[in-house]
Amino acid sequence: MQPGLHPGVEKFLTARRAAGYTQYLSVMALDPLLGYLGATGVVLEPVPPMPTPAESLIERCRAYLTGERGLVRQTARNYVQMVTPFVDG
Repeated sequence: MQPGLHPGVEKFLTARRAAGYTQYLSVMALDPLLGYLGATGVVLEPVPPMPTPAESLIERCRAYLTGERGLVRQTARNYVQMVTPFVDG
């Protein structure tokens, strides 16, 4: 459940650590419980945030470089890294 971690989980773990608990202090330790609660619908998967216009443009650029131009993934990644500061600015 790590990629779409529910926002309350990290807050819960931080509170457990602050209270002095010594077990079940990581997401990995809670993964079986979170998996069960997710399967039963008690804990819903968080909705991923919408990409910003800059992120959308960068992703379209990467897709163009790999799909239309035929660049390998690493080369496209290098080009995108060079362009990102200009798009973000």
